[in-house]
Amino acid sequence: MIKKYTIFLACMVFSVTYAAAESAAKCEDHFGKIAQSSDETSEKISRWKEFSESCAGTGVYGYQLAKLHIANRDYSAAEKVLSTSEDFPPPYEQYAALAKGDVVLHQKDYESAEVRYRKVVDAYPDWSNGYSNLGFAQLAMGKYREAVANLEKSISIQPTATAYRDAALAYYSLNEYESAAAALNNAYSLNSNIVSDRDAMVVGVRSFAELGKFEVAKNLLAMLLQARPSMKEDKEFLKAGLFLRQKLIEAGQVVE
Repeated sequence: MIKKYTIFLACMVFSVTYAAAESAAKCEDHFGKIAQSSDETSEKISRWKEFSESCAGTGVYGYQLAKLHIANRDYSAAEKVLSTSEDFPPPYEQYAALAKGDVVLHQKDYESAEVRYRKVVDAYPDWSNGYSNLGFAQLAMGKYREAVANLEKSISIQPTATAYRDAALAYYSLNEYESAAAALNNAYSLNSNIVSDRDAMVVGVRSFAELGKFEVAKNLLAMLLQARPSMKEDKEFLKAGLFLRQKLIEAGQVVE
């Protein structure tokens, strides 16, 4: 009798867990359709709120609503959702924890973001996203060595173009041009769209120029300009071009 009862309970737990997972998947599907629409963010929020009852308890509703508020720059609303919404079941509990850091990060309160992201990596030490976001916050604060350590930790768990991109910027700021160039190459191998990222490409131009790889630096400038023609009037783009020219002059490859 006891054995049968134990089996019955196990089946009940499995059924509830499966039903919750199925419900979360349906809610993610609903949200995906809203997110991909051409609606303004405020309209997306209104549409998503229509699922407040059917998606309650899944974790999907509160998390995605908070992210929409962040995208809409309504940070107080995002903070409220993350602190008063339903308990977030796995895996949304860690997503929600990360979003709390995103709230202050988007307000450029990098110190608070660092504190919140540290809590994430402490709670979820095997999750790459926590280290990646922590590294970005530290990069923004000028804590380049710490940023590199956390970005490399993120990459060791799950390599992403974003983590490599941020690592390239941190390495460049530390005058470690070989590492910056290598990180940028890795970012490009994972996502070729990085050619439209001005900051990443400018760091690439400067890093390869410092290494004497002038043709690569020239190609990076050309790739950025092709991806974003408006760059021809961008100050940082122009500065990178002048920097490359100066390095060519110093190498005796261009007559001043």
